[in-house]
Amino acid sequence: VDTVTANAIVAKGTDGLALYDDGDNGIFIKDGGNVGIGTTAPQERLHIGGTTNKFRIDGATGYYGTIDTINGNMNYNTVGAGAFHTFQVGGSEQMRILGTGSVGIGTTDPSSFKLQVAGNVGPNADSTYDLGSDSTRWANIFADSVDTASITAATSAGLELKDASDNTAIFIEDGGNVGIGTTSPSKLLHVKKTAGETYLVIESDNDDAGIILDR
Repeated sequence: VDTVTANAIVAKGTDGLALYDDGDNGIFIKDGGNVGIGTTAPQERLHIGGTTNKFRIDGATGYYGTIDTINGNMNYNTVGAGAFHTFQVGGSEQMRILGTGSVGIGTTDPSSFKLQVAGNVGPNADSTYDLGSDSTRWANIFADSVDTASITAATSAGLELKDASDNTAIFIEDGGNVGIGTTSPSKLLHVKKTAGETYLVIESDNDDAGIILDR
């Protein structure tokens, strides 16, 4: 028979229903409703088996997406110029992965950074987790303000606080000496200016401003 026209094809018994091509490849409907492609023992509603178990969805011309497994790992792929992955919840996009590998959460254009987040980012517990480590540190952190209990030098080279022009304003040497205008403080507090007059100003809104020298 070349063609069968019917409203329904019903399995003869509980062994299921198979629809095969001339090479015994096709679809198997297990008793209970699970459907297998490339397998006669579907474990879920749709089960794709075999060594080339790839699922493909076509979009516009030149665009399609695939889902398959590689050595037991799930692989999601989109193909086409400018293609990207999106993840939606309730019909609203929550995350996007561009073809460059950049990830956006809350933004559809994460082109500025590898990970770009439109919203607050934080740990789920206070003073528990780290950003980076002693051996793998961020090169620079840019922020309008930093609210922290302490800032610790990463190495014995000391800690620098710089202005917007990248000039060292305050330097804390390993051991505790503090330099203002110098990165080589010779005493506990060392103030230096390379040109012009240097003044130390102590100001108070009360009448008790002064310097106390105590030994």
